[in-house]
Amino acid sequence: MICPNCKNEISFKDDVCEHCNKDLNIIKRLVSLSNIYYNEGLERANARNLSGACESLNKSLKFYKYNIDARNLLGLVYYEMGEPCAAFAEWVISSNYKDGRNIAATYVANFQSDPTKVDSMRRAIKKYNSSLEYALNGDYDLATIQLKKLVAEKPKYINANLLLALLYLRERRKDSRVKAYKLVRKVLEIDKANTKALTYLKELSDIRDRARNRSRVTEGPKQEEETTKKKGIVEDESVKVIVPYQEEKPAMLPVIQVLGGLVVGIVIMAFLIQPAIDRYKNKNSNTSFVSYSEDKAAVDSETNSLKEENIDLKEKVEELEDKLAELQGGDSTDIANYKMIFETLIEAKQLYDEGNYTKAAKKLVKVDTKVLDSKKATKLYKSIKDDTYTKASESYCLDGIDAYNGAGDYAAGHDYEKAKELLQKALDFNEENTDAMYYMGRCYQLTGDNETAVEYYNTIVDDYPDARLYADAASRLREMGYQI
Repeated sequence: MICPNCKNEISFKDDVCEHCNKDLNIIKRLVSLSNIYYNEGLERANARNLSGACESLNKSLKFYKYNIDARNLLGLVYYEMGEPCAAFAEWVISSNYKDGRNIAATYVANFQSDPTKVDSMRRAIKKYNSSLEYALNGDYDLATIQLKKLVAEKPKYINANLLLALLYLRERRKDSRVKAYKLVRKVLEIDKANTKALTYLKELSDIRDRARNRSRVTEGPKQEEETTKKKGIVEDESVKVIVPYQEEKPAMLPVIQVLGGLVVGIVIMAFLIQPAIDRYKNKNSNTSFVSYSEDKAAVDSETNSLKEENIDLKEKVEELEDKLAELQGGDSTDIANYKMIFETLIEAKQLYDEGNYTKAAKKLVKVDTKVLDSKKATKLYKSIKDDTYTKASESYCLDGIDAYNGAGDYAAGHDYEKAKELLQKALDFNEENTDAMYYMGRCYQLTGDNETAVEYYNTIVDDYPDARLYADAASRLREMGYQI
């Protein structure tokens, strides 16, 4: 047990901390409650009730955050649910709380030793977030396509499976509902008490009942065959009574009786047993035919759906091409430029989603907003422009400061000219970047151009009194002989 006051290891039997004399009675009660919820979470995890396990383990950590076993188990549950980032966070916290013999340190080391796993984890999260954004913005087709790829790569990613199932439910087609049912069943195999999955399963009760009836039809004949085989084995292995040998006397009556019995048996078989055998064979044939017909209908439905989607996409492409021709007067060069602008905007969005704001900003600069007559394209441009420009400005500013200080990629020495170039780009993307203004002034001051340096310092002092480097700019002006 860890004392929350002095952070030293103590015994649970002690009533007072031997290091800081802190009363431990309340702490011991909290630790006991934490252990109770930990045991409950462990039982739920063993029963694959992962959602319930998360709930119990989080309660355990609320009572006592230093419960290392609960935190490590919570990380394992998150990992099993397809949330490796959350698992990694719990293991890092656990390894920081307790050094030495802590399995969390091994988990963290395994993560960090495989960069491809970390990159794959980050890409999966970005794909899920972008799919969620597409769905919220009404771009359901894009969200579905991206989620299909994500589920194929990460089959245990519960949130991705549930979001894809929800999108299939929205389509209200039979084949889509079957796909949603399969996804929900897969989630429940991972987490048996997942609330969302159970809600979706209730919505798909018709598909579930149909699947149960089909399994009963196919399993019925198999069970009858197994029963027949078992009976045959018992009959074959039954005990036979061995009687003393007696020489048989020739007689015609037994022969006649045997022949008569054979004839009667054949007649009985022809009129009673054979129809039952024929019905059984017909039942199997009908069952196989029904199953085949349903599968074929599902495949045909999906094929027709894909054909319809293909036709719709082709019509949309033709409409866009006609619209482009009308807008540009039919000039092929103008149409190509129009397409190029939209492709540039899409590339900028992809770079923005990947976190490469500098390259995304360079792409957005090339976009002519006068050409963006589409509401979605204009909305997309506005949604990423401000954030992209601001972060690109910060990135250029940091690179410019490195060149000014002779650090990072410019460790060979101070490169004021390169610093001016980078800081100017920072100001191009955000003219209110006061850090870039200040270091531009310093670069000009150190290269002997005091007049330009004063302009940058004055801009900060006059227009940005709340700037982080306001006092530094004022100090530089006083240093150059100006009164503030």
